[in-house]
Amino acid sequence: MDDSEAVGEEDPNVEDCQENVADWEEQLRSALKENTDYSSLHELCADHTQHIPDDLRFEVWKVALGVARKPDAMANWDGSLDCLDRDAISAQCSTQAEKLQIPDEERAAVADDMKSVLTFFCKSRNVRFRPDNGWAELLLLIASQRCSRGDMYNVLYALTHKYVPRECRRDGRPFHLFRLLLLYHEPELCAFLDTRRISPDRYLQQWLRGLFVATCDLEVVQSMWDVYLLEADPFLIFFLALVTLVNAKDVLMDGQDTPRSELVETIKSIPCQLEQDDIDDFCLLAQHYAARTPQSFRMDYHAPLFGPGKPSAIHGPISQALCLPVGLTDLLTSVRRRTASSEDAVGYFVVDCRSVDQFNRGHLQGSFHLDAVLMLQDLNEFQEKVAGLQAVHKDRGGSEHWCFISSGVEESDQYMNMVVAHFLQRYVLYVSIARGGYAALMSQMASKAQDLLECEGDEEPAVDVVTAAPQPDQEPAAVQSQTPKSTGSMMGRFMGAMRDKTSEMRDRLYQSMQEPDSSGSVSRHVSHNDRSSRRYRNSEPLFSIGGEEEPEATVGGSRSASESDTEAAARRPTVEIDAFCHRADVSHCFGCSEMKPDGYMVPARLVLTQARLFILRELPDRPGWAQLHSQHPLITIVKITSKKKYPELITLRFGTLKNIVSSQRFLIPHAKTATEAIKAAIMKELERAELST
Repeated sequence: MDDSEAVGEEDPNVEDCQENVADWEEQLRSALKENTDYSSLHELCADHTQHIPDDLRFEVWKVALGVARKPDAMANWDGSLDCLDRDAISAQCSTQAEKLQIPDEERAAVADDMKSVLTFFCKSRNVRFRPDNGWAELLLLIASQRCSRGDMYNVLYALTHKYVPRECRRDGRPFHLFRLLLLYHEPELCAFLDTRRISPDRYLQQWLRGLFVATCDLEVVQSMWDVYLLEADPFLIFFLALVTLVNAKDVLMDGQDTPRSELVETIKSIPCQLEQDDIDDFCLLAQHYAARTPQSFRMDYHAPLFGPGKPSAIHGPISQALCLPVGLTDLLTSVRRRTASSEDAVGYFVVDCRSVDQFNRGHLQGSFHLDAVLMLQDLNEFQEKVAGLQAVHKDRGGSEHWCFISSGVEESDQYMNMVVAHFLQRYVLYVSIARGGYAALMSQMASKAQDLLECEGDEEPAVDVVTAAPQPDQEPAAVQSQTPKSTGSMMGRFMGAMRDKTSEMRDRLYQSMQEPDSSGSVSRHVSHNDRSSRRYRNSEPLFSIGGEEEPEATVGGSRSASESDTEAAARRPTVEIDAFCHRADVSHCFGCSEMKPDGYMVPARLVLTQARLFILRELPDRPGWAQLHSQHPLITIVKITSKKKYPELITLRFGTLKNIVSSQRFLIPHAKTATEAIKAAIMKELERAELST
């Protein structure tokens, strides 16, 4: 074909596409005129969110938010702008309206509408307005749609109740949840930001409160909201934020020497680079990450973050979660399915961290055994087991997500946490913990999963005694009705699957993990008495991070022999953790677990000031509160030691170099950062003491 013939000729495929879009627009107009419901609208717009016409966009949003037929709540309002925050509302609305590319007269009218709606919003809900709460930004995008005040109020109300997470404040729960999601999908980037002490609340507040309006062009956010509201998934905002960070991972991690404040500003500005043509891929990628995340987190966090009424409790303190917890429903569904039904479905590679004896007496079908205590008893064997597990995981395709399960009792769970921390420190993707452990699993399986346990002989599954667990003389119905499976049949299935695997190490690993041999050996948990008799070589240096630990005379703090734990606890004050950690004199606050003298671990906080180290023990029956267990002048900390084999297990010794009177031991996820901060504070305090003398 000559170039002259090609000039002006249109592609017939483009013409067909344009005709299809035009036909779809007519269908959308008709559906909206007929007051279509959300389900029908979602189905109609499934493949056309990028084609929603500007003049129909707001009507689509109203249907998606469930306010299309809602009456005008402002109809009987007297229009008085006499709320307490009148000046702040007026200033913020005028500032936001300046962003609209419209004539000055129209801009002034829009600003007046925004002031009226926000004033009524605050007065009717009896809430205070703050310039940083995101309401003005949300209202700006709503007002740009040229709608009535009544519709503006209805849409703003729906957005703030259904899509803006609660507690978007410093150290709020949405930011702890986001960190867990980032740790799950990008552990290396999460560790980098943790090391730089850049918590999500430093950059994420503006994104969540205003649903990206404050950081993106309005045309870009309009297209983003088209997808967001039609999906009707309030958690999608977390994955949009996650994709934003992941896409900038290389740039951020190259900023190792960039000042922290500058790095925070860089992160905040990332969404500004989005263009309208990017939105389809941007949202599609966010939906992919959402599908590759354990869905149980939605049930756990929906009510506290988006549900009606007052925020409800979450399973345990989210700020202290080691990694993303997985609900047992997710786990059991994966075991039933056995193989993923689609590339987005989550399948689990379950690692059982209980003792050999407990595992042999009953375990989740298809799970692998790795005794957590082995990490402290024989590190070389533990590392060999881990390497084998990773090889098996790779042989199975490498797409399964790691899920660790323990007995469900606090003491044994702490040893499992050490194993989990080992994986996280090596940036292993998709690491999670089964919430409640084997005890909760047995309780649920008694009624819902009767075919998922493999039990040897006539023994019942071994579950530590907890409220929901079966008693030793009461087998669960699931176990009583199950026909015992022979070792031979199970190993036959196992060896059939591994017929083409010739590696001797992997065969031995499968045998030890699927059917560990407990004869001739007794596995038990490490107690506080199982410590090496070899002392640290010398009393110097003062700080021995990474050295071998020496036995201490008193672990867990000093107190008189006649004083009981109950009497001592009754006299210790309780404090609100958030308020205490944000005092003006506090420089650092580290989440950790304290190892008590009896070997048990309890959630704790190390709070560092200029002159003292405070130790808070969290109260399990009062989320957000802790007991001020002890406080130590920094100059009384004479040694900080850790084990070479497990550097996160830190021991602090108090007294003088010649007379160590007490010590306390902690499991600190970021031990290096914590010990360096404590060491620096001690040295500064010693310098101040020398100058004063």
